[in-house]
Amino acid sequence: MRGPGPGAGRPPLQLAQGAPPPARRRRRGHPGGRRPPPPGACDDTCLRRDTPLACAREAAAAAVEADAPRPEDACGCVDAGRARDECRFEVAELLIEHQGIDGFERAHALCLDAGDYAGSCAEHLLLRLAADPPPLTTDGAAAWSERANHALRIRAVVATAGRRLLPDATDTYWSLSFREAMRGATGVAPEIVAALPVGAPRHLRAAAAWQLEQLDPDPDAGLDERVERLSSLLAGEATLPPGEAGDADYGALNAAPPPRREDRSPGAARVRTTAYLGRDRRPYSIDERADLAICVVEAHLRQHGDRAGLLAEALAADDPALRQSAQAHAARK
Repeated sequence: MRGPGPGAGRPPLQLAQGAPPPARRRRRGHPGGRRPPPPGACDDTCLRRDTPLACAREAAAAAVEADAPRPEDACGCVDAGRARDECRFEVAELLIEHQGIDGFERAHALCLDAGDYAGSCAEHLLLRLAADPPPLTTDGAAAWSERANHALRIRAVVATAGRRLLPDATDTYWSLSFREAMRGATGVAPEIVAALPVGAPRHLRAAAAWQLEQLDPDPDAGLDERVERLSSLLAGEATLPPGEAGDADYGALNAAPPPRREDRSPGAARVRTTAYLGRDRRPYSIDERADLAICVVEAHLRQHGDRAGLLAEALAADDPALRQSAQAHAARK
């Protein structure tokens, strides 16, 4: 038989008249006795005042700031379905915003799990990575070389992802980068072209041709003359007019011909297509001068129609890619 337990026989604790009750014991290390939620978890206080998606955004942003291993866990407080897919989309963008190219692999994996938002999510990652490009001056050559390393990392991630959301990821990255770089530019240093890997210069040609056609059009110039002007600009021998280069308008791309497909019919010349200013596609030629002409034709016809009679010249060209570029525009007339 057990004896009396500890404290047996002691009189009950008596409080003095009007004395406050003893304070509740607090957990050590957490003022107020409440353990803060771990980074990436939705906060109960937030959930009482706002929507789950808004709270998930807040929690994910805090998790990314804290370099938490799984900021996407914040999406767990959002109902499964489109809302949770949208949450993953936003977390992917946060990773790029805070970590740049270092966050691309994790961000791309989140896009793969973003349901109907997957394609748009992946495109937004490239838009963010292409933003704020280096200047097209001699001082920017080293930074453009670093962008070449970024393009390789993008290609590696996309190639090993299993499902390809971005079949032409590196092309799109370069086309967006040069589209943004040409905003406000008045010329191109030849060191920039020398610093670029194979495949990238064609996107610089397209962006420069667009700027040249918009900011310094010559209504009387023929195709050959326009190609010479573009070539001089890319060689650092000519400049764009100052003052308005930052106002380049890419809205005319919305009125472009349908995306081109490779013509694989028997006897057809093999014509490849490439990303065009991040929004569409165009044929391209391995012959540099022919590709300059394609960029001139695309920029002029998309912005002004056939005011200068370039269409007939391009339709009669020897290069099959240049002819296909013109044919796509002719089909819309």
